[in-house]
Amino acid sequence: MHEEDAALLASVRDGSERAFNLLIDRHQQAVRVFLRGLTARDEADDLAQETFLAAWTNAKSFRGDASVRSWLCSIAWRKLKSSQRAWFRGRRRDTAYH
Repeated sequence: MHEEDAALLASVRDGSERAFNLLIDRHQQAVRVFLRGLTARDEADDLAQETFLAAWTNAKSFRGDASVRSWLCSIAWRKLKSSQRAWFRGRRRDTAYH
């Protein structure tokens, strides 16, 4: 599957929406399960969507050092951490003014 995913991602880099939809079909559940183990279900689903949007816009950043699924989960991890930092900044700002 690793080679198939790499071939699909090469097509995604060339702008193939069909290839991207195949990658989503293959990996969406795994990314959601990964995120649901770390945060609430609704947030995990939102972050999964953000992950795939980021993958589409940054497909050229995939270097092939790991599997596509690992790459997607690393994007998901960064999205989660960014979301958590934003939440804590907002919370700190809210408590500073009360």
